[in-house]
Amino acid sequence: MRWSIEWRPYQEKLRAIKKNKDEPVLYTDLNFIWNCFVELSSARVNLNPITFTEIKSYFDLYGINDLEQRQEITYLIKALDLEYLNIAQKKLEK
Repeated sequence: MRWSIEWRPYQEKLRAIKKNKDEPVLYTDLNFIWNCFVELSSARVNLNPITFTEIKSYFDLYGINDLEQRQEITYLIKALDLEYLNIAQKKLEK
């Protein structure tokens, strides 16, 4: 995620200079989690974290009912969100 936020705008320029070998590869089984995060993040107000209520609404909307699956997705979304907020806060401080 850090790479995506910080370097994605410069991706074409980086590729023109040299093949970027540092770009991380997102494992296929994590695409769903990344898409959940992106969708939930788009409703973000300022730099507030994604709430459990928003995550639950997402689960309800898409019919994700399995408790273990909800727990795992919530954990990963919250971890991504924390990283996003840390990066965004550092950018504001510059």
